[in-house]
Amino acid sequence: MFRLGYTLFLWPLVLTKDINLGILLPFSGPEKDIGQSIAGASRIAIDKINSDKNLLPDREIKFFWTDTACSAGQGLYKVVDMWFKYGKNLHALIGGYCDAVCEPVGLLASHWNLPLISYGCSSSSLSNKNSYPTVCRTVGPFSKLSPMLVAVAQYFNWRRIAIISSTENVWQLTSFQIKVELEASGVHIPVFHSFDPGHVKITGKEKALHSAILKDVKEKARIVIICAYGGDIREMMLFAKGLNMTSSGKYAFITINLQRGAYIGESSWMGDDGRDEEAFEAFIGLLNVHINKPNTEKYKAFEDLVRIRNQEDPFQGNFYETIDVHAGSLYDAVYLYAFGLNKTLETGGDEFNGSLVAKNMINLTYPGIDGLVSIDETGDRNPDYSLQDFKNGLFEDFAEYIYSTKTFTVNSDILIIFPGNKSVPPKDGPDCGWNNEFCPDEKDKSSITIIISFVCAIAVSFTILGIGVTTYLKKKNYEHQIQQTELWKINYNQLELIDAKNVKNYKGGIIRTASSSRIMSRMTDDSSNDDTSYREQTSQQIFSCIARYKGKTVTIKNIENDDIRLTRQLLVELKAMRDLTHDNINQFVGLCLEKPHVSFIENYCPRGSIQDVLARDDKLIDEFQFSFAIDIASGVAYLHNSPLHSHGRLKSGNCLVDSRWIVKLSDFGCPWLRKNDLGSEDCFYQAYFWTAPELLRDGCSALRGTQQGDAYSYGIILQEIISRNVPFYSENAISPKEIIECIKHKTGNPFRPRLTDTNCNPSLLQLMISCWSEEPEKRPTFSEIKKALKKMSGGKETNVMDKMVHMLERYANQLESEVLERTNELAEEKKKTDMLLYRMLPKQVADALKSNEDVTPRSYESVTIYFSDIVGFTQMASESTPLQVVDFLNELYTNFDTIIDNYKVETIGDAYMVTSGVPQEFSTHAPEIATMALDILSCLTTFRIKHMEEKRVFVRIGIHSGPVVTGIVGQKMPRYCLFGDTVNTASRMESTSLALRIQVSETTGFFLREDGSFSLEERGGVSIKGKGTMKTYWLLGKTGFTKTLPSPPSPPLKPKQHVEE
Repeated sequence: MFRLGYTLFLWPLVLTKDINLGILLPFSGPEKDIGQSIAGASRIAIDKINSDKNLLPDREIKFFWTDTACSAGQGLYKVVDMWFKYGKNLHALIGGYCDAVCEPVGLLASHWNLPLISYGCSSSSLSNKNSYPTVCRTVGPFSKLSPMLVAVAQYFNWRRIAIISSTENVWQLTSFQIKVELEASGVHIPVFHSFDPGHVKITGKEKALHSAILKDVKEKARIVIICAYGGDIREMMLFAKGLNMTSSGKYAFITINLQRGAYIGESSWMGDDGRDEEAFEAFIGLLNVHINKPNTEKYKAFEDLVRIRNQEDPFQGNFYETIDVHAGSLYDAVYLYAFGLNKTLETGGDEFNGSLVAKNMINLTYPGIDGLVSIDETGDRNPDYSLQDFKNGLFEDFAEYIYSTKTFTVNSDILIIFPGNKSVPPKDGPDCGWNNEFCPDEKDKSSITIIISFVCAIAVSFTILGIGVTTYLKKKNYEHQIQQTELWKINYNQLELIDAKNVKNYKGGIIRTASSSRIMSRMTDDSSNDDTSYREQTSQQIFSCIARYKGKTVTIKNIENDDIRLTRQLLVELKAMRDLTHDNINQFVGLCLEKPHVSFIENYCPRGSIQDVLARDDKLIDEFQFSFAIDIASGVAYLHNSPLHSHGRLKSGNCLVDSRWIVKLSDFGCPWLRKNDLGSEDCFYQAYFWTAPELLRDGCSALRGTQQGDAYSYGIILQEIISRNVPFYSENAISPKEIIECIKHKTGNPFRPRLTDTNCNPSLLQLMISCWSEEPEKRPTFSEIKKALKKMSGGKETNVMDKMVHMLERYANQLESEVLERTNELAEEKKKTDMLLYRMLPKQVADALKSNEDVTPRSYESVTIYFSDIVGFTQMASESTPLQVVDFLNELYTNFDTIIDNYKVETIGDAYMVTSGVPQEFSTHAPEIATMALDILSCLTTFRIKHMEEKRVFVRIGIHSGPVVTGIVGQKMPRYCLFGDTVNTASRMESTSLALRIQVSETTGFFLREDGSFSLEERGGVSIKGKGTMKTYWLLGKTGFTKTLPSPPSPPLKPKQHVEE
């Protein structure tokens, strides 16, 4: 049989009392210096927790770590690999440092219900507990540094600041929050630009766009906040230097979380461009906001210990004089998990329930490496920040902002350097103002006053005249336009109807009326309950008629009254409806007046209404709640500013979704003509579920609706979006009529829909409640609603399609990286497999078998075969355990394997067989085997048995040369075998040999004497079973062979006794 070796690594994960953590570190890539300088902090925290009898008593934390390289692709691969290896016994992940890793890994960890405690990621997206329920961190999102920048502006008396930001998600969210906070404090933001981040293959056109942004900033502001990563900041500062903005002393630049050495091109996408000295000069005086680093003796002692642990197992890193500030947050991250888990265990919770452990980490205050650490309700730390100044090639802290007290303190003992090596902070504008408004010439003041008065008088006169003429012409043109019925009037024969049976297949979409049959199916089913799915509740639908009109698809909505008079009021309303143009308004195409086909014609939206979309099981819909809500709010806000003033019939069934997933409002205008698809009494009342209570009480105004009434309707739609359920879905015990009566009833608590599951954004929930306030004047306007939604979504105003495209692009990039890594791994594994196969079979034979080729038997005229076995092995085995025997044989034959340069056929028990001259034929096969036998004897002089050190190992060796036939035997476990009398004779040479002696046959002796370098001693005639007496020789040595050979025992041990076959 063939001997195979296996290595089994037994990790501590098999011990149920152990707590197993995975540490994610950037040990390579652009942030490798940070990862390698802080790694030891994790071990310090773990050792201290393990020695604390009050924290996680009777438990021990074990850990293993991996390198994420600050890359989404590598980070995902490493974490997925870690999960597949240790997932069932893995308690939590500590890391990572970069947002590119934390965002995708956080989604995976939440899916696995595994806690992820980051010590360096600052993306605001991680604060969203709907997407990241198991993520906490010991740093704060960049959005929390906005109050500090307000304090900086107030300290230096800067009231005008420009903001430029990379288009990357984390910087867009950060810059928008900074802008909002600064403007709220009275700071004017004249420039708010975004730019695409740089890359290795950046074009001249892209560089020109970046430079143009700096030129615009130079003309409009003196103080500049740059929200970007190091490479982009380096590029911007070089442009600023070229524009003389870094040497004039008139400008100041503020960055966020800029790392040391950012001016070096090789540390960014800019590469070694030979401009490091220029960049260094441009950075002088740069202000940088960074995590506050404690300046205490305790923290300095902690840094000293981190330096030591960095160089020890399991990290084996380099010595770092400067320890990055994130060493403290890494230490605190391990402790945060320990406190959260300890609380979980004390309350009887499941230690592998990641969401429960994460819940026990929020709103927590605990002792960190240097003071108390406070975690807020979203799992983020309330961080303290430092303001740094770049001078002498380093960032020096000169001020700190304490988050808990909201205090900004400047160290007066430190000299602050601003760009241009100035010690005086620049002003936020020119002395004479941006338009020279503060420096008029005194002698020209009177002349200027006269000229201005004269010009103003003429201007006022012309303005009054112009307004009068314009008003008259506009009124005349308006009256002419409302009389042009051909603009909206549609003949029925122009409509090409589409068969309703084919509606579902038409462009993959459906269109339904705003009927309430879906609610009816719920209300009339006595067996329904609160758990009825939205899909089940929307199973009954009625299709609207659809048709083709002038090359586009439209819907036909019948009008209740066939007798329509074209009054001026109707003409004005139709013109207003036709003039509406907005992304979130479904275009009104026209009106058909031919009896009995009187109907409204509107654009067709293939994805149906919001009700239809929410009814589907697609979990991605939850990701687009804000997009739907913002679209509807934008459309209603536009209507409120139009001549229509309000919608009046706002409900989820009238919010349609087009092919690009944009929500468009329909059924607005001409309320007295609109037709409801009502049948039963229940359907009649269900149609008013979205109507405000004051309008229900006053039937006359309910027809047109009000802006406050639209806000109430919007609140009901928000309930549908949040719960993915119909209005009042939990009220199964009362009829729709009774529900309407309860809404109209004014005493007591207002009757509103109840949410059985409130696991949503608290701000969105509060907005919904304020929208359906009983008092109309307390409901928010849609301008306020839009602002609130934008703030909740981090300032991004994107629709569903934009978000979906972004998700697909990110997934494609990650997939491409993972495929490349997997391909490389596959190639590496193939090499290992081939190497193992070539050890088991000759290369030519193995390649033939892999190609499904037949391996035919082959004859060899002359080969040399070596046999050996261990003298006294049976006795030795009886005195040893099986494991000791296996260890002994493995160690001995591993030594033999390092010696042989021939083909080892097999190892059976203590027998060892080697052949030379197959599968490649050559004439020196006998000398090679003889030399190998001498080497094997020599290695026995130093070999000792570990469990029997007092005993020596004795082997007997036999060698014979002759013809053989080779071939493959078997299919499932193919073996390369040698056949022929030569094999038997070689075996007999071994069995009749003596301990520590090499016996060769006369044939082999002939080849060795012919070589001339071997020393042989004739043994004489030896009785060989099946052969009779054979002349044999002892191999004693070789010319030039200087290794020590063992002395045979005296008296010699008897030859091996064979059992008759």
